Amino acid sequence: MLQREAEMNNNDIAWISGFYEGEGSIGCYRDRIRENGKEEWSLTLSITQKEPDILEYIKNKIGFGKIHKSGEVHRFYCHFKEAKDFIEMIRPFMKCDKKMKQANKALEIASQKIHCGSLNNMPTNHKLSKEKIGRIKGLYPSLTQKTIAEMFGVTQGNISRILNNLRWNKYVTATN
Repeated sequence: MLQREAEMNNNDIAWISGFYEGEGSIGCYRDRIRENGKEEWSLTLSITQKEPDILEYIKNKIGFGKIHKSGEVHRFYCHFKEAKDFIEMIRPFMKCDKKMKQANKALEIASQKIHCGSLNNMPTNHKLSKEKIGRIKGLYPSLTQKTIAEMFGVTQGNISRILNNLRWNKYVTATN
């Protein structure tokens, strides 16, 4: 488990578990297909809420994750090992069968699809260079986001985040 700012007791974890079951989700998503045909996948957990204070509380209690605001809504999210750690932490307190099945399925798919190291360490390889980000922004709105995504081997969601300047630097290589 990752370092936390404050120690948690079972009541804290149970409360976070219940909040996640009501407002959260986890999934394993295909990010792109490489030129060699290999698929790349990511495990993502998120909790959406109008009030950021609750998400800040969760983030501070567990000691990881990020919060992003989009319009009126705030979103706590984490990827790969952090998402796996979050689910493993709350699993004993989960009561909702649907959310338990969702978590189990996402972790099972992730263990099959994601490179073994990615679930144990945050990945450091990024998918798009600064030049490609510029080309993507130049192609829209002449082409649809779906078409651009297919051209660059990423998801439409990634294209949307790039076009809306939402963490687009995540998709830029460290060498640029």
